[in-house]
Amino acid sequence: MIINIGRDGIKNSDKPVALIYFGRYAVNSWQELFYAAVKTLYIEYPEVINSLVSKDPLRELYLRTTTIDMKEPKRISTILYLEVNRTPLEIVKAIREIFQSAGILNINMSIEIVENDPPKKILPVEQPTIKPVIDKPSIKIINEPSTIEIPKPIENSTANILDVPSFMKNASGSIRPVGIREKYIEQMKFLANNYPKKLRSDAGKFIINRHVTLAESGYRYFIEEVEIGGGLSIEISFSDEELKEIADHYKKLFDH
Repeated sequence: MIINIGRDGIKNSDKPVALIYFGRYAVNSWQELFYAAVKTLYIEYPEVINSLVSKDPLRELYLRTTTIDMKEPKRISTILYLEVNRTPLEIVKAIREIFQSAGILNINMSIEIVENDPPKKILPVEQPTIKPVIDKPSIKIINEPSTIEIPKPIENSTANILDVPSFMKNASGSIRPVGIREKYIEQMKFLANNYPKKLRSDAGKFIINRHVTLAESGYRYFIEEVEIGGGLSIEISFSDEELKEIADHYKKLFDH
């Protein structure tokens, strides 16, 4: 379901999956969406957003030049921070305020949401009628070793995570199972530390959904930047499928 920030209402129970603003940006929470929206708008209207810092005594936006009293600050610029620990209704209201301050009446920013289903009614379970047990002659049970083989747990399972390139496996071939995003960050930090020149030569070349995946640290168009070392950063505001595609690109580039 697509809702327009300027004219449609939202509920606190709605779950965002993407910010739509001259492109689609996958998000996992309202906090990620708020950060992506404000950082994107800061690129277009830096003076407007900077001016809102001094006009925000009631902390409607909660933009500050310091992280004091902030619970979950995110850096928007060198000295500007945004508090993202807000409710969905507060987040939408803050985004609208930025557009209004910029004189934008026709807001073309939207949110793709998933409506949470209402809780299902649990019907009472009918208790079965218990019949009396008729006494039977006791049977002697001979204790014998069980012949049933209990399967051993699968070690180092990599289900639902990125395929790990051979250069990231240890001598025994084992890995540490983590999530897709964490594994991608770990992979890129490894490459930046061990192959800095070759990795830097690919900066700015591989693009997914109109977004650069690797660039010099501080790249202004990154939405969710993670520094990996050697003056390089990666963009991680992609879906799991997109992160797999990016990881495969660098796997093929280095794993020969």
